[in-house]
Amino acid sequence: MSLIPLAASAPPAPGLAPLDPAEHSTEIHAAARIDAIVDRSNLCVDYLLNFQVAFEQVMPRLRRMQLGFDDAVMGFNDMEEALDWLEEMIQGMTGTLKKMSHVVVEILDSIDETFDVMVEGICALEEKVEVIEDDIDELIYGDGLWPIRICNHRCSSDDPLIWPPVSDTPYPTGKPETLAELQSMNAEMCTALAAALHLRPPPGQLQSTLEWRRNQVINHLGCAE
Repeated sequence: MSLIPLAASAPPAPGLAPLDPAEHSTEIHAAARIDAIVDRSNLCVDYLLNFQVAFEQVMPRLRRMQLGFDDAVMGFNDMEEALDWLEEMIQGMTGTLKKMSHVVVEILDSIDETFDVMVEGICALEEKVEVIEDDIDELIYGDGLWPIRICNHRCSSDDPLIWPPVSDTPYPTGKPETLAELQSMNAEMCTALAAALHLRPPPGQLQSTLEWRRNQVINHLGCAE
């Protein structure tokens, strides 16, 4: 059996260098790295796409929040303006209240003064009422003078008077018999009649005028002047 001769392997084409096994392995590793980088890039792109979707979902909420914040800012501005207006009103009211307080104090002072005058008038009236009550008691419960005084009160200036009886000191001689004579009697006659009728000068007045002593006797007898 004849042997088939093996043809010699064809020489490499001119210009192409034979592949080095080490270099071929390096190229494989580089390609693997490129693939890994591409995979990671694709993964990052997926993450970015997912983030974009989530961001697009969040954006309307952010817009609504922004609108709410704008409304809140406008409301705050309105509230600030309202507070400024209220502060101005309070300041104005404070000034008005101060003026009113001064007016009220003046009115109260005037009322106090008026009240004091009224109290003085009431006290004076009470004193007069006491004097009138004393006179009434004297007329009603006195020594029988009220009928005499009523009669003398009705007498004219020339009618004869009624004199009450006396015991301790008698009447002076020539005592007046009419109102006209009473109005013209002298100081000596006034003193004598006052002693007989037990009339005394007012407290704190040891010496009284002649006119006052005449009126004292006339009033005691109830004569109408």
